Amino acid sequence: MASTRSALRASFHASYAEGAAAELFGACAGGAVLTAWALHLGASPFTIGLLGALPLAAQVLQLPGAWLTQSFGPKPVAITAIGASRLLWLPMVALPFTDVSAEMALRIFVGVVALAALFGVIGNNAWVVWMGDLVPSAIRGRFFSRRTMYRARRPEPAGMEGADARRAGRGRLPRRRPEPVPPASSARSGSRAPA
Repeated sequence: MASTRSALRASFHASYAEGAAAELFGACAGGAVLTAWALHLGASPFTIGLLGALPLAAQVLQLPGAWLTQSFGPKPVAITAIGASRLLWLPMVALPFTDVSAEMALRIFVGVVALAALFGVIGNNAWVVWMGDLVPSAIRGRFFSRRTMYRARRPEPAGMEGADARRAGRGRLPRRRPEPVPPASSARSGSRAPA
């Protein structure tokens, strides 16, 4: 009984650490950093909208993810899929050191984001089942509140650090020139500015 409790407690601590690491990773590879990276690579407004829609579009894999979880078990599916969704970002680390055009870099970037979103949905589906099996219902609320507390400790500074790291490598990534913006229509000379 005592060994089961200590094993469970160790699993909880590992889950807290994983939650903090996931939040750190998400802050560095999502949101504003993702948009800034896309803009740096010369993405069009359509491409930026597509990048924002990919996580939602990937939700269509919920049913196949549930089937995979039921067929192979939640732990192996969660570890494999979430691991793949994080490891898929490795080509982006090497991208500044390769000689690829800005257009090809943008294609690689969109592909990485799409595949990471797909694997993330499958992995998160399996992770929820795994945690439901692991955490007793009597303490589930306390477990998830504590995990959320650990996750919330570091995301904003991490996002800033990710943006700073992207800016530091600005000269190395291929950059496509943005399309010129047409001049705004001039205001009538006789009109007043609103008060």
